[in-house]
Amino acid sequence: MASTPLKLFHPGSATISLKLNRKRWPTGIQFLTNDPKATMANPGSPLSGTVTLKATGTAARSRTVASLRFELAATGTATWTPVATVTQPPFETQFDTTAVANGVYDFRVVVSDNTGAATASAVVKARTIQNGAPS
Repeated sequence: MASTPLKLFHPGSATISLKLNRKRWPTGIQFLTNDPKATMANPGSPLSGTVTLKATGTAARSRTVASLRFELAATGTATWTPVATVTQPPFETQFDTTAVANGVYDFRVVVSDNTGAATASAVVKARTIQNGAPS
C-alpha cells in the first residue's frame, strides 16, 4: 500500500498521476476527502402530525461536526427550505408536518464541521405529507 500526504485540489486546476509497475498493479485506488459526511434516515411515508427526523453526521479526522441542518423541498424542485438545525447528538428533531402544505417532498441534511466545510446528504425522495382530508 502506498500513500501520500493530503493535498488540496481545486476543480479544474490539478491532475493526479500514478506511476504503475506492471508487476504490481494496484487493486484499488481510494481518494479521501476532508468533507464531512451525513446520512438521513428515511422518515417513512405518508407523514402527518409531528414526526421525528433523524440523521447521522461524521467529520474528517481531527475535526468535529458543528451542525446538521434538516431541509425539505417539494419533489421536482431545487428550492430547499430549512426545517431545523441540530448542534448536538443525537442528530434528530421534531418536525410538525402541518407547517407545510400537503404534497410530496424530498428531504436531506446538510452537515457542517468546525472548519466550515459542509456537505449535503443523499436525498430521501418522494415522502408524502398528508394531514387531514386529501386535497
